[in-house]
Amino acid sequence: MNYIVFIIAVATIFGLSDMLTVKFPKLQKNIYYFALFVIYFLFLIRYYYGPDIATYVPYYEYSTTLEKASQGRVGNNFEIGYRVFNVLCNRLGLSYWGMTAVITTLYFIAISLLFKHIDRFRSFGLMVLVAFDYNLIYAENRQCLAVTFFIFGILLLQNKKYIWALFSLLVCAMMHKSGIFVVALSLCYYLFSSWQLSKSIYQILAAILLALVFLPVSDFLLTFAQHLPLPDNLTASLAHHLSLGRQIQVVVIVYLLLLIAISHYTHYIEKDKASRIGFIALIGIVILVTLYQYYFLLNRIRSYFIPFIIVLVIRLISQKDTPIPYAALVRQTLASLLIVYSVFSAWSFYRMSNKLSCPLNEACTVFTLINNPAWAVRDHQMQMAEHFWRYDYMKDNQNKL
Repeated sequence: MNYIVFIIAVATIFGLSDMLTVKFPKLQKNIYYFALFVIYFLFLIRYYYGPDIATYVPYYEYSTTLEKASQGRVGNNFEIGYRVFNVLCNRLGLSYWGMTAVITTLYFIAISLLFKHIDRFRSFGLMVLVAFDYNLIYAENRQCLAVTFFIFGILLLQNKKYIWALFSLLVCAMMHKSGIFVVALSLCYYLFSSWQLSKSIYQILAAILLALVFLPVSDFLLTFAQHLPLPDNLTASLAHHLSLGRQIQVVVIVYLLLLIAISHYTHYIEKDKASRIGFIALIGIVILVTLYQYYFLLNRIRSYFIPFIIVLVIRLISQKDTPIPYAALVRQTLASLLIVYSVFSAWSFYRMSNKLSCPLNEACTVFTLINNPAWAVRDHQMQMAEHFWRYDYMKDNQNKL
């Protein structure tokens, strides 16, 4: 059984349940709590799963002290925040699975707190999150931690707990290189968040974003990055991400539609406690569209903003007095498209998995240990992960897995 396909399928069923319980808000909310627990549990019990364990597991097992973690003898010399996190978990006696369980738990706590800002269709939002960001949750330890603390930081800023917010954003920046840029952009926004933009600004911005569909910007960004006072390893990482580009990304149309929706939100809806979430979502949309040609870089950035975009759009289309023309039609069309996308994500992942020369994505959970010794399961999963990087990844270094 392909484990990720199974999780996406389960999330899609819960998303569909929201469409069937529209007239029963209490039942809808109870289903969401059950859905959140089930999805969290399915990600929690994965055991030495995914391709990234080829690097993460040896690094974790070696990182018994901060000095060893900093030497980088095993795998990469990761960011200081992730190094400290490894050492702390190691000192607490947690296995590698125990560490991933902590990461998963923190992430879903952050998501549950963020989703409190929407009253309806939370299960549907959870479905969209899983369909777009399954890879972050199941494989990308460092970035998952960075995204988690970014969400914590924005929510704390929302509640005017500035010291804790800055601490969370600092941790975010220390967990993954991408967090540095995301935090810097978000803090810059807060300096100008009181500015009122006219409709013409949104029209100009939409025109610029549309032009970017046809204009590769990597040369400009690379030149700009080389003149920034950044460490050599950070500049090299940025150059590598920008070198992997795509010329076609039809999802840009979706981003432009979302931009129009947010312009309605910021102009016609009275600002409330969730308004800052809307602005964070706007920043995310601009970044996503600007970087649409560069999948590898986009994959590093979009995870920070997708949860906020989900909350904003659901709030916008689910309220009764929404200013969006033909709101019911827009709501139904968008819901249908997202359900189709969720199904497509499962099918796409299944198809890519079948192209691999090893069954990397076959289910492996803590329950596998019932009939197998832990060391045997660990070694088997590590062999498949190393096989993937040595053979499958090298055939196509833009592999989405």
